[in-house]
Amino acid sequence: MLRKIGIFLSAAGILLLASGCATIQKKNELEKQGLRNQVSVLEAQLQQKEQMIKELEAELSGRIVQETLRELPETKYDMPAGKASTGKTKPAEEIKWRPTVRQVQIALRNAGYNYVMVDRHMGKLTRKAIRAFQQKNSLFVSGKVDRLTWNLLKNYLYSYR
Repeated sequence: MLRKIGIFLSAAGILLLASGCATIQKKNELEKQGLRNQVSVLEAQLQQKEQMIKELEAELSGRIVQETLRELPETKYDMPAGKASTGKTKPAEEIKWRPTVRQVQIALRNAGYNYVMVDRHMGKLTRKAIRAFQQKNSLFVSGKVDRLTWNLLKNYLYSYR
């Protein structure tokens, strides 16, 4: 009889331990699911914040472009500094100042486009960097340095990131 009671108590103890392990395992699974839900919520919030940052950057770029447009001179062409109009050159209104390829490449490198070599050759990498710069600054992406692109890019000519 004592032996039967001992076996019964042992079996009851094993069942009690097994049910305790199952309860602990279920509790752990619930905690894991709760943490997964929190991660999902945080990821959604992060995406919203990133979207807000992109919108603010676009708005800021638009304002910079508008300010740059306002700062452009009223005349269509600029006379390079130190150049006087003589009979052999065009009148001041007709001279259009453009940056050299070397100046563009230096400004692009200073702006963080390190794959551009300063070789004074308007190659594929230089055009790729110009397009990337134009896209980053919400400009018309053409791969050519137009007046508006240069007005933003020339700020990097003598400054380093």
